[in-house]
Amino acid sequence: MTRIVKITLLFFIVFAMTSSTCYKNKPFDEESFVYSNVEDIIYPPDEFQLFFNLRTFNNYEGIIVFKNNSVWEVEKVTAFSTKFWIEREYPLYIATLDFGQLGVNKYLIGFAADTTYHFWANNNSFIEPRNLFVRFRRLDNNYETFDPKF
Repeated sequence: MTRIVKITLLFFIVFAMTSSTCYKNKPFDEESFVYSNVEDIIYPPDEFQLFFNLRTFNNYEGIIVFKNNSVWEVEKVTAFSTKFWIEREYPLYIATLDFGQLGVNKYLIGFAADTTYHFWANNNSFIEPRNLFVRFRRLDNNYETFDPKF
């Protein structure tokens, strides 16, 4: 191979590898609030995103406390192969809702007011660092008659 072809091929490979992890389009609406998982979220707005910067194989935690009893749509909008689950502590046990075990990326759930919920993410043994965005939308469903509650 000629030197020009080798250089062109090398340039193309480097470009393809570096651009494959970039977002061409933002995974969220411009109007939507984006919170990092490193800060506790107390009484969030009716629509927001929770961002996890997954750099290692560790579990990453985000804490959210909702203001009212309400029904929410929770959806992973990026990094679908990452592990994502929710925990709620009770006096004698910890309840877990695992998106992987449910086999879903989107779930409707009722959250109780003034209750601490722990949202967890894990890079699922992938070497490549990834960003996980989880979208939350408050729905108009009646909390009292809605099931499941968590």
